[in-house]
Amino acid sequence: MTLLRKKMIGDMQLHHFSQSTQKSYEVSVFKLAKYYRISPDKISEDQLKDYILYLINERSLKWSSINTITLRTTFFL
Repeated sequence: MTLLRKKMIGDMQLHHFSQSTQKSYEVSVFKLAKYYRISPDKISEDQLKDYILYLINERSLKWSSINTITLRTTFFL
């Protein structure tokens, strides 16, 4: 387990996130990092905006899903 992931899990535990919430946050951050093929802590605000546009235009996700993903990913960036 990477130091970044340990920190992320620790932060979620401090906020009393349930195990299922922790897992969903991890998955959202993993997908963002996979999209750019870089560590999540290297992703810029502009890249995050571009990722959100990708979710809207390419994946055609609903706003509720996009808002949830945005909240999950920005919590750690």
